[in-house]
Amino acid sequence: PAGVDGRPPGVHYVQVYRRCCGRAECPTCYEVWASKEAKRAEHRIRAYKPVRYRSPVHVAVSVPSRLYGLEFVKLRVKARQIARKAGLVGGCSIFHPFRFDVESKASYWSPHFHILGYGWVVGTDRLYEDTGWVVRNKGVRRSVKATLSYLLSHAGVHKGRHTVTWWGALSYNKLSVAPLEPERHFCPMCGLELRPFLLAEGLDPPDQVGTYYLDDGRFVSWDL
Repeated sequence: PAGVDGRPPGVHYVQVYRRCCGRAECPTCYEVWASKEAKRAEHRIRAYKPVRYRSPVHVAVSVPSRLYGLEFVKLRVKARQIARKAGLVGGCSIFHPFRFDVESKASYWSPHFHILGYGWVVGTDRLYEDTGWVVRNKGVRRSVKATLSYLLSHAGVHKGRHTVTWWGALSYNKLSVAPLEPERHFCPMCGLELRPFLLAEGLDPPDQVGTYYLDDGRFVSWDL
């Protein structure tokens, strides 16, 4: 292609990524997993078009200590029931088994569920008096994806169970959503979609992720 922004003609645009396993339990790749899960979850949340509620809200539902020993699936069902009583009609749930104490800089057992969904939260004081469950309405989020990414970055992960679960009006048997389109990347010089390529023998990729152009067997930073 012709030169762009003063770069010589005939160069090739390259995007370099870090190889990632994409597993939630991986101490190196869990943030990539969290970001991808958050993007898929946001897609489903935004696909729901309620008449009464304009924006999704973030609600934390904390388990009373008397139920700390309850089997997880039953605990999750009860948390959803409490969320319904508080005024939510559905959403996604993310379980957090611990909280972090700033002063002691240590985590302690305090199971709770974070919910991103739709509804109008009311009567939380009366609900606490009647059930012992604490429901906190954290309000409308500026960025749903950023909130989900943060919550997933330190969520409880268990093999064989989904970290993000859906219920109510957004459950799989209530809401059908088209699959999220895969992210596509295009060359800023020729406009064609990027595709993987094999490096020639003796040509090593750059040490840092980022964007480059390949000129005469050399990787040159695109930002220069």
